[in-house]
Amino acid sequence: LRCPELKLELLLTAGQGCHDVRAKIAAKLFDVVGLREVPIGLGVHRAEATTKFMFQEQWVKDMDLENWSQRSGGCVVEDGVGRMIGLIMSSDQPMTIIAIGPMDNIATALKREPKIAEKARFVSMLGSINKGYFGLPKAMPEFNVAMNPSAVREVLSAPWKENLIAPLDACATLAFVGEVWNQARTSNDPLAKSLVHAHEAWYKDIPEQVRKFRRYRSPSEGSTYLFDCAAVHLAYSTDFFDMKRLHLRVTDEGMTEEVTDAGEGGIVADVALACTDQPKFIEFLLRRITKDARSDAR
Repeated sequence: LRCPELKLELLLTAGQGCHDVRAKIAAKLFDVVGLREVPIGLGVHRAEATTKFMFQEQWVKDMDLENWSQRSGGCVVEDGVGRMIGLIMSSDQPMTIIAIGPMDNIATALKREPKIAEKARFVSMLGSINKGYFGLPKAMPEFNVAMNPSAVREVLSAPWKENLIAPLDACATLAFVGEVWNQARTSNDPLAKSLVHAHEAWYKDIPEQVRKFRRYRSPSEGSTYLFDCAAVHLAYSTDFFDMKRLHLRVTDEGMTEEVTDAGEGGIVADVALACTDQPKFIEFLLRRITKDARSDAR
């Protein structure tokens, strides 16, 4: 939303159900930044996830998607995967998919139209190569992989024009804390204020045992982890990240392992193995969130 290097053509909801809530969250943020005429597609729905909560239902309780469509010129597309396929196949230029959730949507799209891979770059936040959550020095199953390992294998094995990955190694400890978080919380920028309010509503509704298990910071201490910001950045620049081309395989247990031969896993990707200057990257993100990025001299 604050990257002048990117033009958003479609937001496709992803995850275990609650696609109506996800769409409302997106629409509310679109309103905040004045983004108009961008469709929101509903992603693949998993029947077993119908009871999942987003913990942000209260934040968007007054958001009416039909009213939003009329006001913004946008629309909510039931077959979001189909809209994505259409955009990619009809474009004269390569498009970029930024995937920051489970891979059900992309795997479904490849089944419906395998040729999308030849016309698109694929950038994702997924996996754990050498480091895991909280920066722990060991690989572990990462959520987006563990939710559907077979879908991740199918997606990463496709012949994309480019295949870039931001695993936990590069983003597990990215967060706004201390003075950076204080600047975000006290900013008058509409986007910053909305993100802070959304974080407060989300934290309030999460059960205490989940907060403790996942080490979530309270809104008085800092932001949640900013995993996905790394993938969005990789969509237009590898600055701030140590990139290496790796051969990978994805196990049924949700592990993303480096192998010596592509034949062992069938996956070749350019992987961000570290954030080379985390304080500077965090400061860069803060500038983007708290003011118009067009005046941001990198």
